[in-house]
Amino acid sequence: MALKLNSAEGALRVAILTGQLVKGGAERELYSFLKGFDRSRFSIRLILLNPGGYWVEPIRSLGIEVIELPEAVTRMPGRILYITRLLKKLNCDICHSWNFYPTIYAGVCGRLAGVPVRLGFLQDQPEYVLGSMGWKAKIIFRCVDAFVVNSEIATKSAAHLGLGKVAMFVVHNAVEAPATIDRDSSKRFVNAQWDIPLEAPLIGTVGRLDPKKNHKMLIKAIQRASIEHPNLYAMFVGDGALRDETEAAVRDAGLSERVVFTGTRDDVNEILPAFDVFCSSSTSEGLANAIQEAMAAGVPVVATDVGGIRELIDDGESGFIVPSEDTDAMVQRVKILLGSTETRNMIGMAGREKMMRDFSIVTMVETLQNAYLKMLTEKGHNV
Repeated sequence: MALKLNSAEGALRVAILTGQLVKGGAERELYSFLKGFDRSRFSIRLILLNPGGYWVEPIRSLGIEVIELPEAVTRMPGRILYITRLLKKLNCDICHSWNFYPTIYAGVCGRLAGVPVRLGFLQDQPEYVLGSMGWKAKIIFRCVDAFVVNSEIATKSAAHLGLGKVAMFVVHNAVEAPATIDRDSSKRFVNAQWDIPLEAPLIGTVGRLDPKKNHKMLIKAIQRASIEHPNLYAMFVGDGALRDETEAAVRDAGLSERVVFTGTRDDVNEILPAFDVFCSSSTSEGLANAIQEAMAAGVPVVATDVGGIRELIDDGESGFIVPSEDTDAMVQRVKILLGSTETRNMIGMAGREKMMRDFSIVTMVETLQNAYLKMLTEKGHNV
């Protein structure tokens, strides 16, 4: 059933392609954009390669048409034919891939359908992603006009691959900072849920339990910090393939009584303010949503120097950055924060202010809309 037009008559027509609408950071970002874009200038439809998902109905409730590919259309040739016909029917001005893997469809199908502007997406490690695509990567770069990237580091990586001539638009991930922060309430919530003492210092992290998160480094840091802070607790929010292995590492470190595994949670925003320190020990990151959310909640962050972390944190001012795999440096920064309430509050509030100033949803929406308009103008369209 056709929905009523989500934008004003005569607005620029945009088709956004995405692979799935699960409970992920990119998907939440998409919802925020669709909630906030200028409907007087743009008419947006969403093309979903894999039908269903958590965000389908919330997006439809915004008045956005979500077009799901039939379940039978799973192979690339069939998808190219289906999406090309669909784009021709929609008569789009812009075709934009929200994440990387639909980029080949935005590029190839958009070109076959005669869409004037075709935008792809690159993440923090273009050399890894493009290497895994093989011959498809060459096709992508012949068919897209520009890429949207979520960090400056991605543009530098792309330049090293010889892609400097392709236009890049940096659109940072956005975060919605809570209007107020009630740490006491969060501490009571965590105490009620997991029996962590109200007065105990708490280190926390949020993310998938997978190899690139490098939780073994964090476990070592917790173990060593607990020597000076024997009442220290830690919390791992998230789940993943390495949960059993990570829990075993905690047992081997003698921390079973002090480390809580929550699994996947829908109430992360209630938990975050209870953290005294947020730690990220990743070996690879883009612009980490979990770190942004912690900073927006006023929690001081200690993070490894990977991906776009330096775009989020001013070292020593709005958080601490340590070399990747440097447990000593992480322990030192954690001790500094646990040892001074004043330092924790100062750095936590500086991080929150940075998120509210530079990484707001309004900023993200305006930046992406300006990218749309710039590309159309360069193509000779009067916008």
